[in-house]
Amino acid sequence: MYVSAYIHPRWFESKSDQDLHYLKQIGIDHVDASLSLIGGYRETGIFEQNDLNKLVDRLDKAGLKIERVTAHGRAIRRERDPELDQTEELDKLCKVTEMVGAAGIPVMLPLPPEFEKTNQLSSTQGAGYFQGQYSGQLIDSEISGWEERTGRGGYAFPAYRHSATLNDERGGEYSEGVQLLWEELLKIYKALMSVAESAGVLIAQHGADPPITPLRGTPQILINFADFERLFREVPSPNNGMTFCVGTRYESGEDVFDGIRRFGAQGKIFHVHLRNVRGNLLTDGGYEERLPDDGDLNMMDVVRALHKIGYDRALDYDHVVRTNGDSFIGRQSAAFSAGYIKGLLAGL
Repeated sequence: MYVSAYIHPRWFESKSDQDLHYLKQIGIDHVDASLSLIGGYRETGIFEQNDLNKLVDRLDKAGLKIERVTAHGRAIRRERDPELDQTEELDKLCKVTEMVGAAGIPVMLPLPPEFEKTNQLSSTQGAGYFQGQYSGQLIDSEISGWEERTGRGGYAFPAYRHSATLNDERGGEYSEGVQLLWEELLKIYKALMSVAESAGVLIAQHGADPPITPLRGTPQILINFADFERLFREVPSPNNGMTFCVGTRYESGEDVFDGIRRFGAQGKIFHVHLRNVRGNLLTDGGYEERLPDDGDLNMMDVVRALHKIGYDRALDYDHVVRTNGDSFIGRQSAAFSAGYIKGLLAGL
């Protein structure tokens, strides 16, 4: 196992890519990036192989390898535009998958359009941000349910509290909206999986975060272990797996260790978000996104459980917090989290 880091586009803005080199300096060798870093992808849903190769080469010069990419361009958007050919857009996604494989990137997260919509609704920040990744602003006060709290010494972290005002029965487990989400996801997966197998790309879907449905009247799926079991059952493939987000799974109230054993035995864990929280939705009605040593879980036990099932891929610290004097992109938080994970690995 090894340390990995999500990189927001702001990590690419420093002179001579100093921020990318900083990640290497603190012991990170692998990164998780969005294909939207490639110009024009959001607008067209496609790019050239050379465009992706340039991104790979840029990171390689900083000593970083791409472990996982997120595909959420126009290629998989459910547009209301009647002139948009859905078959053509899905074909683009398949071509993107082939290029990801040709570039030597092992893992991809295809983010269906309705998933992206609910992600933005649930995120601590609005579109264009990624929850927990900006140290300068952890939450958007306009998004209900989220607030900023402080921990030891005053470090700041996001906290979520669910309430009836964020809920309504239209987005419940058996609602029409949930069924549409499943239809969309399964249609994409059934078209994509054989391509992923041929390209040597592992498809690792992330569950809803917060893992609850509905959220602000919006239905969500992949909120529990049973949902992931359904996805793997309906689209059987050795390349169909998951990003096992320790934080999200704990937030749901389900047993993290049971999940590691269950999906590890199936060979379905392709990527891990090693994030610690306090509280869960089932017993506490909310949770706090804390530093990795300051949550409810003993992360050494989590790493040992992953080691026991033979997991040998990335451990991504995922979200950041805000500490005094930190940079806008969370350099200090990244360094602490990466160092903590390396310590856990040394403890094995």
